[in-house]
Amino acid sequence: MASHAALEHYEESVYHVSDATIPEQTYNNTCSIAKDDRIIRLNFLLIYEGSQQKIFEATILKRTSTHLPPKFIIKPQHPDCPDKAFANEGLVYHKLSSLQGQVVPEYYGVWSFQYAGTTVKAHLMEKVEGKSLTEYAPGECMQFQERIEKAYSDLSLCCVVHADAVFRHIFVTRQNTLRLIDFDQAEICENTEDADAQNKNDVRILFLDLAKRL
Repeated sequence: MASHAALEHYEESVYHVSDATIPEQTYNNTCSIAKDDRIIRLNFLLIYEGSQQKIFEATILKRTSTHLPPKFIIKPQHPDCPDKAFANEGLVYHKLSSLQGQVVPEYYGVWSFQYAGTTVKAHLMEKVEGKSLTEYAPGECMQFQERIEKAYSDLSLCCVVHADAVFRHIFVTRQNTLRLIDFDQAEICENTEDADAQNKNDVRILFLDLAKRL
């Protein structure tokens, strides 16, 4: 995982979210996000719910002066998730800044997110338009092996281990490029060699398991 000092620096320089007051909303399908005194109203849709994570797809209701695209993903902090564990995903995305929009989603930072009567911190990131490899037959997935190995090699060059190499986290975009998603379990290594060894092993296991299904 990222070092304690690195996480503290990230929290101070990047992770800070202003304590902007977000008006209480009464509509089930609308919410607000806030940062640096900016408040943006959204439509949102729950697209994933697990025991430790909810993920929402959000659409901006009215265009404002913001770097955010019209549609994006919101990953709020779970009540049981410590601040440093939550901050780690943002730190990983910053380590992967050279790969954003190509190998991994664009990352838009941490915002305050108000829904269901509560306000929590949330990561905002690009909505990847495409299909995960879980929607492909095993034989079709095998055709992506070299490209997947290359994507994980790119992570290694940034000293990042995905640590969750499964087909639902590998998307084929509408432009037929690959994107790796979901970095809440990712780790930052001291060097590229350690990252490469772990990523290669994870991909090897992924395709060994796939071969058993052919």
